[in-house]
This record gives sequence, structure tokens and C-alpha cells, in this order.
Amino acid sequence: ILDMGGAEKLLGRGDMLFLPMGASKPIRVQGAFVSDEEVEEVVDFVISQQKAQYYEEMMVSEENGESEEFDDELYDEAVRLVVEMQSAS
Repeated sequence: ILDMGGAEKLLGRGDMLFLPMGASKPIRVQGAFVSDEEVEEVVDFVISQQKAQYYEEMMVSEENGESEEFDDELYDEAVRLVVEMQSAS
């Protein structure tokens, strides 16, 4: 939550702000932290269980010229902040 007070005090590693529906202020909560290595191990395990089955009509090919573009005025500022802080959550 970039525009909420208190976000700068978050510690990372599962520490987060949660804004319940109807609340005016977010509350600080702690979620489970899963390291990048643990995520990679789970992904590798799932991949090893069965070959992926893709619907070809859902695949975006490079030849049709479609590209992903961001239309978010805060995107560049967010990228700069993440690079500067060397952290994102």
C-alpha cells in the first residue's frame, strides 16, 4: 500500500498492511513468509508431476505483434523505488 501511512514501517518477510472492507485504516498483519528458494522447490515439484497442457488458442505468439504495455502513471516511480530500496513485497 504505497499511499497509506505505515507502509514505510513494514519489515517485509510476511509483514503487511490489510485494509478490511469498510475500514478507514489498514491494520498490520503477519502472513506466512515463503523464501524464493522454497517457492522454486514447490514449482519444480509441481512441474515434475505432469507435462503442462496448454490451450493453443490462449497462447500469445510473437508473430501477431501483441505486446504487454503498462498504462499506470505510478509504474515508473514504483520501479525506481524498488530499485532504490532493493526490496519489494
